[in-house]
Amino acid sequence: MKKIVLLSFCFATAFANAQNVKLDAGKKITTVSNFSMDMDMGMAGQMKSSGSTTNVLSITGMDDKNYTATTTVVKLKSTSDGMGKNISYDSDNKEDQTSDAGKELGKEIGKVKTISIDKTSGKATETNKPAIAADATDENPMKDLMSSMNSASAEGSAQQAIFVIPANKKAGDKWSDSSSINGIKTNNVYELISILNNMANISQKGTVLASISKEIQGMQMDININTTATSTLMIDSKTSLVKKRTLTGSMDGTLEVAGQSLPITAKMTSESTFD
Repeated sequence: MKKIVLLSFCFATAFANAQNVKLDAGKKITTVSNFSMDMDMGMAGQMKSSGSTTNVLSITGMDDKNYTATTTVVKLKSTSDGMGKNISYDSDNKEDQTSDAGKELGKEIGKVKTISIDKTSGKATETNKPAIAADATDENPMKDLMSSMNSASAEGSAQQAIFVIPANKKAGDKWSDSSSINGIKTNNVYELISILNNMANISQKGTVLASISKEIQGMQMDININTTATSTLMIDSKTSLVKKRTLTGSMDGTLEVAGQSLPITAKMTSESTFD
């Protein structure tokens, strides 16, 4: 009997073999994310922001290697208070659609973006993505940074919902990955905390080092930021679908523009559920 119990325990803790992403055509995944951030830019002032987004990921087809899918932001609510301005937007409020914030943020509501998802890695790639002109100088310099944190792109919204556990991992095992692109270096360390009834509990500790130079409306802007974050993930190891993801993080660095150097510090939290 003891051997049977021990065998059952080993099976439960070592079952997290790599399970390729397993989804059915027509599958819809609704992600609801709530976030908040407090930022301090020294003499430039403080800013508090919070909000929520609802995104729908729909699997439309597949081949031997990839899924085809669409991702759509269906709801967005945000508020920010700082630098003498209070801005709020709610996509469900018709009156907000004509505000300056509504005219900008509303562009993303209901926009269908097509992506390809690798069945083995879960990596998502937006297809038919509009090309950015080589001389485009007004591109948001923070966009790549936010995308590297999986929060501001079609690819990111899909990868938030999918996590593939490497082969033969058991409770207590750790692994890591890293990347470097466009002046942004990312490093993540993962640990499989536990697994029971195919539900895996994983911790993620990450750092993002960013050094970005960009010309915005004729002015040179240099951003150097160090971000650290700790996340917890609940994952269905049979399908590689995330059920819940929480994050707490901090940021510090400098923003140099027009001959001035502004310190940046921030605290952020987010919680996402997937259904």
